[in-house]
Amino acid sequence: MSSTEQTVRKEIAVMKTCQHINLVKLFEVIDDIQHDRIYLAMELVSGGPIPWRTASDEPVLTIDQTRRIIRDVILGLDYLHYHGIIHRDIKPSNIMWSEDRVAKIIDFGVSHYIHEGAAPGQSCLHLEDDVIFPEKDLKRTIGTPKFIAPEVVCNLPAAAAARPPITKAIDVWALGVTFYCLLFGKTPFNVSSNSNTHSRHSEYILYKTSMSYPDMTYFLSFLFLQG
Repeated sequence: MSSTEQTVRKEIAVMKTCQHINLVKLFEVIDDIQHDRIYLAMELVSGGPIPWRTASDEPVLTIDQTRRIIRDVILGLDYLHYHGIIHRDIKPSNIMWSEDRVAKIIDFGVSHYIHEGAAPGQSCLHLEDDVIFPEKDLKRTIGTPKFIAPEVVCNLPAAAAARPPITKAIDVWALGVTFYCLLFGKTPFNVSSNSNTHSRHSEYILYKTSMSYPDMTYFLSFLFLQG
């Protein structure tokens, strides 16, 4: 199976399993064997990508809009995690608005299913496929660099076996970075393979947030600590 086909098959497996208002819906899969193509009929998310910054990196969302978006993403992530699925690429561009301003998570092409991570009774045959979700994928560095959790990039030049295990916590970290982006209109971290850099920057981020949005600081610190 090519990497492109694996990506598409992952999307299909996750969306067939997961039906939630805060996840984009899959209606139909058309497998055109004759022309070697796969077509996905998906929900139209007509509100488009979340607009979170101007060309000069200034925030465009109100606090109430930011709160509602983060609430919706939390509900979607909680549902994914309950079913043992790690998204692995949470970021503003993977969140879209419906016409009635419901935030929906999209793009499950790099997601991963961990059987042990699913709640009791929530495993699914669509996901129990070692070809689509090979265990070795968890040892690959996947995601958008500025949103990747420290445990993914620590010891990056070293053997993957030396890194901490990849868990749902990486989505929580990425949600914290996304929350910061929506508040300030810019990403908090430069790309770095040094987890100590993440730690120092996290302290500065929390200080900056406490100055501008003191009531948001505890929640943001919770996301970074959980991640």
